[in-house]
Amino acid sequence: MLLYATLIFVGLLGLEPAQGVGNCPRRWGMYADEANCGKFYNCVDGKSFPFDCPEGLAYNERRGVCDWPDLVERCDAEAYLGFQCPEPTAYELQDFVNPPYAHPRDCAKHFVCVSTYYGKRLPRLLSCDEGTVFNPSTRTCDEPVNVPGCENYYGAQENPFNKGQTLRRQGR
Repeated sequence: MLLYATLIFVGLLGLEPAQGVGNCPRRWGMYADEANCGKFYNCVDGKSFPFDCPEGLAYNERRGVCDWPDLVERCDAEAYLGFQCPEPTAYELQDFVNPPYAHPRDCAKHFVCVSTYYGKRLPRLLSCDEGTVFNPSTRTCDEPVNVPGCENYYGAQENPFNKGQTLRRQGR
């Protein structure tokens, strides 16, 4: 009899409605934003708390992590990143598995185009280490002085201890 009463009680608890509000389809959980691939909500007792993925990543609701946009079902990677992969040249295919391309507006960023299982190439946004920029000639991250148009990307920082001298990063 006690087992029967326990089963009925547990069964009644499981019938509670989801009671989602706003960005929360259910009271608890993490849910992707409908309009922005890089945004998601952590819902706690029906209250939504917005979060943004790091730049270039999209929220993968299935895995519960920020992921490459091309791996997120509901995300159009090209539209989200604002970059469409060009057709690769013979040189690119010979020397690179996933050819890199310069970002059109940011010297320190670049895209790699990965081939999907259905043959389409989709972009992924990458960043160079701090102090370097992407060199389209060598297709690697390089010193800004070696990349025309990006020489002053980081600007000159004045040495606060010795006015007139410029600071340079060590080891570069």
